Amino acid sequence: MKSKFTIYILLVAALIVFAKIFWQNDDSYQSYQSRGILKTEGTNTPKADVPQEASVPPTISATPADILLPPAPLPNGLMISIAIQNNTATNLLRLSEPTVNVPGVGVEIRELQPGKFFMAQLGFPQGFAAPPGQQVEFRVKTSDPNVPVIRVPVKQMSR
Repeated sequence: MKSKFTIYILLVAALIVFAKIFWQNDDSYQSYQSRGILKTEGTNTPKADVPQEASVPPTISATPADILLPPAPLPNGLMISIAIQNNTATNLLRLSEPTVNVPGVGVEIRELQPGKFFMAQLGFPQGFAAPPGQQVEFRVKTSDPNVPVIRVPVKQMSR
């Protein structure tokens, strides 16, 4: 009789442990239901919740997203770097025609990881001042049809 009682206790303990792991674990499906950010609206479609942690990164990212220069005129020349990352798993990226839409700013692109990671170097000369009323920006064409041009605005602080 004692062995049946021990087996019963072990079975109940295993069920309790399983229930705690399955229904109360923060990584379980159940916990994602309350944190979902996307729900289907179809009449024949069950509700599908997407966890917040599953956000999709953009296919191409540029960091920083915008550039802020010190007040004009620049007392010294200034080099600014922009990291460009291809976040797709299979497609290799090509960049071409890097420019800044004001004269005197040097632009160079270096491919650090072929097709995946690039570094754009912008060289602002001593005395640079953004033309008043003009939107200054760095542009580069890409081989990605969904993101044909990367644009990074350049702003200059006022005194």
